[in-house]
Amino acid sequence: MSDKVQVKYTAPPDDSKVCEMGGKTFFDGQTTELDSEEDAVLIETIRHNKYFENLSDPGGSGSAGKSEDPKAVASGAGRASGGNYGEKDLSPKS
Repeated sequence: MSDKVQVKYTAPPDDSKVCEMGGKTFFDGQTTELDSEEDAVLIETIRHNKYFENLSDPGGSGSAGKSEDPKAVASGAGRASGGNYGEKDLSPKS
């Protein structure tokens, strides 16, 4: 059985009060419940986004992240896995 994770989105000043990421819609100041198994990748992405707070982590610092730009996180820039998405293999083929 999977656990539920509560996250809260706080919109940056002078920005949209709605954020769409990972097929979910987040509203400024509102808590959203995510499934720890089904939304595992999204939860990991949110962990690195300063505009989200993980309310289900009582031992955490409260702030969810390090990214300066939530659009960069939503697009996959700076993924925790360190993958080079979209990069072509230009090595010679034998």
